[in-house]
Amino acid sequence: MDYTLPEKLNLREEFAPSSYDAWRQVAEADLKGIPFEKKLITQTVEGINLQPIYTSEDLNKIGSLDSMPGFFNFLRGASPSGSSVNSWLIAQSLTTPLAEDYNKLLLDALTRGQNAVVLPLDLTTRLGLDADYGKIGETGKDGVSISGTNSLSRALEGVDLTACPFFVNAGFSPLPFFSLLIGYLKKEAVPVSKLTGAVYGDPVGFLFKNGKMPVSIDEAFEQIKKTTNFIEKNNSSLRTIGIGGFEFVDKGASAVQELGISMSIAVESIMRLSKLGMSYEDIAKRMIFNFGTSTNLFMEIAKYRAARILFAEVLKQMDIQSDTAEMYCSAKTSNYYHSTVDPYVNMLRVTTQGFSAVIGGVQMIETLPFNSLGSGGDEFSERIARNTQIILNEESHLNHVIDAAGGSFYIETLTNDVANTAWSYFQEIESAGGAYNALITGKIQNDINKVVEKRVKDTATRKSVIVGVNSYANIKENMEPQPGINLEEVYQKRAEWLQKLRIAGNGEIHSSILVELENVKNAKEDAEQVNLASELAIKGATIGELFSHLRNASGSEEVEIITTTRPAEQFEKLRERAFKEKSLKGALPKIYLFNIGPVKQYKARADFARGFFEAGGCEVIYSEGVSTIETGLNTALATGAKVFVICSTDETYPDLVPHFVEQIKKENPANLCILAGYPKDQVEIYRKNGIDDFIFVGANLISVISSIFDKSGVIK
Repeated sequence: MDYTLPEKLNLREEFAPSSYDAWRQVAEADLKGIPFEKKLITQTVEGINLQPIYTSEDLNKIGSLDSMPGFFNFLRGASPSGSSVNSWLIAQSLTTPLAEDYNKLLLDALTRGQNAVVLPLDLTTRLGLDADYGKIGETGKDGVSISGTNSLSRALEGVDLTACPFFVNAGFSPLPFFSLLIGYLKKEAVPVSKLTGAVYGDPVGFLFKNGKMPVSIDEAFEQIKKTTNFIEKNNSSLRTIGIGGFEFVDKGASAVQELGISMSIAVESIMRLSKLGMSYEDIAKRMIFNFGTSTNLFMEIAKYRAARILFAEVLKQMDIQSDTAEMYCSAKTSNYYHSTVDPYVNMLRVTTQGFSAVIGGVQMIETLPFNSLGSGGDEFSERIARNTQIILNEESHLNHVIDAAGGSFYIETLTNDVANTAWSYFQEIESAGGAYNALITGKIQNDINKVVEKRVKDTATRKSVIVGVNSYANIKENMEPQPGINLEEVYQKRAEWLQKLRIAGNGEIHSSILVELENVKNAKEDAEQVNLASELAIKGATIGELFSHLRNASGSEEVEIITTTRPAEQFEKLRERAFKEKSLKGALPKIYLFNIGPVKQYKARADFARGFFEAGGCEVIYSEGVSTIETGLNTALATGAKVFVICSTDETYPDLVPHFVEQIKKENPANLCILAGYPKDQVEIYRKNGIDDFIFVGANLISVISSIFDKSGVIK
C-alpha cells in the first residue's frame, strides 16, 4: 500500500462542508422521535436558548460585528490595545478586621504580584459609624475597621499610594471616608491628584445588600456629588460613582439581571447627579462598574462584552460622547457559586471565573480565596487566589490577545443575545420607575428570587452540576469546622482602643474639634467642606463625628433584604448531618446497593445510585451482582445497613420487587427499600409492594435523602 502523501492536500475536497440543514437531519434521525427543541436546545436562567451548534450563518444575523477595539460600540474592548499594553489589575480585598493585620497582608501581596490596592471597609465604617458605635457582628464584618486617620495610617503604613491604583468601596457614600483619606494624604504630603483608582459610593447596591441605609437616597447622591466636585477641583482622576452589579450576583442574580439593573443604576445616577448641577459627561467619566462573576464560562464572557455595548448605548441615548467616558469595569469572583464541602474544587471555580473576566476584557479582577466561605481566607489560600491571576497573565499569556473571543460563532451570538435580553430587562426596570423604585417595591428582589429558586432546584435534581457537591462527591473528606473571625472579640478590641484614645487625648483639641465641626456643617462650597473635614480628621476627628456633620438632613432608607440560599448549601447541610451521625455513631449512614443480574444489567443504575447517595454524605456499599434475592440477602443484612437499593432493569423488577421487599422487611420492618429507576406505569404498584422511594435522573436528591435520613433515624 502506498502511504506517500500527495504534493497538494485539499482538505475541502477530501472533507466536503455540510450545511446546517444536513446536520440537523442527521441529528433528528438519531433522536428517534424525541423533539429536537426538547433534547438539544438548552434554556438558561437568563431566558436565552442555547443552540447545539453555531455556524457562520448566525453571525450574518448580528449587526456591528465590524467594530474595532477601543471604538463604538466597544464590543471588542474599551481600549484599542486590550490588555497587551496595560494588562488588567490584579487585586485582592484581603478582608481582615484590624488595620495592622491588613497592612501585613497587603505589603506581602504587593511584593508577590498584586498591583492594585483594594481597601475593604467593614460594615460599621461604611455606615459612617465609629467602631465602638457599631453593633457586635458589624464591626469587622467583611473588611477593615477604620475610625480615624490613625487606623488608616496603620492600614497603609509603608504603602506608596501613588505607585499603584487605590480602590475603596465606601458604602452608600464616599464622603465620610474620603474626608479621612484626604486628611491622611495631607499628613503624608501626597496630593490627591497623584492618586488613581476609585473611592466611591454605591447607594443602591448598598441598600440592596444590607436592607438599610442611614441616609435618604437623595442625601447619598448629594454626598457623592460633593466628593466628585472636590475631585474635579483638585484635578484627580479618581472615580467616585459606583455601580455594584456584584451585590446582585452574590445573591444569585442572572447575568441578564445584573446587566439590566446595573444600566438602570447608571441612568439613575446620571439623572440624580445632573439635577444637583453636574454635567452628564462629568458623571459618566467618574463611574466604576463592579460586576460579579459566576462559573458559567461562556455566559460570563458574553456578559462583559455585552456590558460595554449596553453602556455605550445608554450614553448614546443620553447624547453623551462615549469616547469621553470609557467604561471602567472590575470583576470579582462570587462566593455564591462556591461550597464549604470539598473546598479545594473552589480553586477551579475561581480559575474559570477569572478566565472569563479576562477574556471578557475587564480592567481589574479580584479572585476570592477557595476557603473564604468558611474562614475568610488565610495566607495560603490568598496566595493561591492571587497566583491564579498571575498564571493567567504570565503563563497563559491571555494579555497578548485582543478580544480573544472575537469571531467565535457561539460567543458572538451569545453576546448579542445577552445584550438584547438585558436591554429588555433594563427597559422593564425603567418602566417600574428605575432601579431605586424597583428595589423599594421589591421587584428586583422578587425577580432574583425566581432565578435563585430555579438554581437551587436544578442543583437539587442534579440538572446543574457542582463538582464535589452534587456530583463526584468525596465522602472521605473530613468535614472540620473552619475557624471564622470572632467579631465579638474584634468589637471589644476596637471599642477599648477608641475609648482609651478619647480619654488620653488632649481635651482642648477635642473641644475645638467639636466647635469646628459646626463650620464643616455650615460650609457653603463642597471643596471647602471636604477640606475642613480633612483638617479635623488630622486633629483626631473620627468618621462618626465627621459623618454626623457632613450630612444635610436626617432620614433613612429600608428595603426587603434577600436571604438567599447558595445552590451548594442544601448539600452542605445534608453532609453535615451525615458527618454528625459519623461522629456520634462511628459511621456514615449506610446505603447497600442490591445489584441483581449480570454486570450489564445493573451497572448503569448502580453507578448512578452510588453518585446519588454519596452526594448526600452516605457510605455506599457497592455489592457484586447476584442472580437471586436469596443469594445476596445474608451479605446485605450483615453490613448493618438500614437502606437497601435494588438495582436491575425495568423488565426484571415486576418479578424481583415483591420478593425483595418481603425479605428485607422481614428482617426488620424499619428497613427501607429504594428502587433505582422510575417505571411510570408500575410506580403505584411498587409503592403498594413496599418500595419507600425511587431514585432516577431528575429526582430531587435533597428531598429523597432527607426523607431517608428521617425514616432511618439519622441524627438531625
